[in-house]
Amino acid sequence: MSGMRSLPLLLAFALVGCAEVGTAEPPTPRQASATPTLAITSPTAGETLPLLADAPRTLSISFDVTDFTLREPGTCLASEAPCGHVVVHVDGDACNADGADFNAAGAGSPVGAALLHCPESAGAHTFTLTLANDDRTPWTGADGAGVTASVAATTEVPSLYERLGGPDSIRGFVSAALGLHVLPDNRINAYFHNGDLDLSFIVDCLADQLGEAAGGTEEYACRSMLEAHAGLGISPTDFANFVADVEEAGLYGGVGPADVAEVVAILESTEADIVEDPGGDNSLYQRLGRRPGIEAVVDQFADALLADLSLSPFFVPDGGTGPVYNARTGLCITRLICAIDGPCDYGEGTEPELEGTPCLSMRDSHVGRTDPEGNAIALAHFGRLADLLVQELDAAGVPPLDQELVVGALIPTCCDIVGDNTECQALFDSVGVDLTCDGG
Repeated sequence: MSGMRSLPLLLAFALVGCAEVGTAEPPTPRQASATPTLAITSPTAGETLPLLADAPRTLSISFDVTDFTLREPGTCLASEAPCGHVVVHVDGDACNADGADFNAAGAGSPVGAALLHCPESAGAHTFTLTLANDDRTPWTGADGAGVTASVAATTEVPSLYERLGGPDSIRGFVSAALGLHVLPDNRINAYFHNGDLDLSFIVDCLADQLGEAAGGTEEYACRSMLEAHAGLGISPTDFANFVADVEEAGLYGGVGPADVAEVVAILESTEADIVEDPGGDNSLYQRLGRRPGIEAVVDQFADALLADLSLSPFFVPDGGTGPVYNARTGLCITRLICAIDGPCDYGEGTEPELEGTPCLSMRDSHVGRTDPEGNAIALAHFGRLADLLVQELDAAGVPPLDQELVVGALIPTCCDIVGDNTECQALFDSVGVDLTCDGG
């Protein structure tokens, strides 16, 4: 039994001894790798293909590769050599993005070439694929030669309508542009925050207008631009602000810059029919700096009211200990001045800050108002309020004639603000205003 147990050990020593003296078969030598090949399978030579309806103006290029491992840059293993990816050139370096050494790269078929960077996306182009190492340097064989494949083809750009995504996407784009960019923009939203404005109808009209102009099947059947904007006194600055808001909506919404530029061009083609005030100075509203200028004056006016000892008591709420001038009051005064000859409809405001309740009439907002001691608003208070408003208009650089227009629009409200409005008649007579209070 002991001899049998030692047999495996003897066999093991025998095998080791054979290996040491070289009696085993030598390993098979590693064969040299075959030269990689690369062939473009689509597009074919001379073919005409539409680009994708995307922002980069993509053309998919399909290819076959042999004896080469395709990996994302920086992920190749030494055992996978040769290994890397393909880089794409379109018309040499003519279609590279700024600062880039190639147009696109990919680790599998197909790879997308971006023709947005070409001087012209549509037309005849030469597409070249090159095998690249893991570090994106060109792969070369033992003979120093690289591996490339080229094809000449013609591309067509889809219509703007297709690139914008069709009717639903266009309506969504228009809705977002108005709701998220135009309506919050105090430079131009005075034209939109009025009760007689049907925003949904405007979205529908603009979507049809854009869809038709972009190459869709829509037919614009709403009022002409000239008719729809008649009497609004829109200035070039108003128009430019609106276009900028739409442009911003497109870029934030993922629409490609080139497509946004085409939308802007469509809008700009309507400027002559929309702008009525080329110099931006035909109305008091425009001369005051539109809504931002009016708001700036009103903010300073509010500070002056609260600092005036004769007027500030009327802003002390019931049970309060000090005057309060809330945002709603400021917004309504802004709308009041804006409504003199601007786009605001004072009593029909729909701004979110109004929380569904438009600004009250001057009478409703002042009826029964007293200071904490029970004193009603007197003509002297009304005169002091007018003086403070002129003071702030003057500080803002508003010319005297425009100051008179603002105060002139304020004077008739004396009947609704002063407690004993019979006092207002003397004021009217002194400034030559042909008005008589109704005694209410």
